[in-house]
Amino acid sequence: GAQAGRNDADPMYDNPGRATEQPQGCSENISKILYLPESDNYLTIARDSTVQLYFAQTLSHNRTVNFWGAPGKEKWTTDACTLSRQKHIAVSAIDQQIHLVDLSKPNKDEVVGRFHRLGALCLCLSCCPVDGVDILSSGDEDGVVHTWFMRDNWHACDG
Repeated sequence: GAQAGRNDADPMYDNPGRATEQPQGCSENISKILYLPESDNYLTIARDSTVQLYFAQTLSHNRTVNFWGAPGKEKWTTDACTLSRQKHIAVSAIDQQIHLVDLSKPNKDEVVGRFHRLGALCLCLSCCPVDGVDILSSGDEDGVVHTWFMRDNWHACDG
């Protein structure tokens, strides 16, 4: 019988308890999953440097985000968060940088900004909109919290 609150027509409930096999995807542990409502996609990051997008309704692979450059230049991605006012994502990596990425174009992923020379590995990210400004925070391996106040213009921030 049907379970309370369950929509049997929803593809999310097909084969409950069974992992969905993907034609492409992460080859190591997934360390973060984000829902991106503007595109109705899930974004995953993993230690194998992959950033993947999956269609939310079917969980089928949409695309692999490649903003690292040439093969062999990939970096372990440690965390990601959405910047709600700008509708972009921030991705931290083992290179001690935070990459600001525009995913709005279907076939082109563009790094639109970068925080570099952080001095330590960024392990976690968070963003909170307050009074019309996205406040991006990161926690690093030395126990330091960094905070940036993101203005409407991508290239203007106070930190």
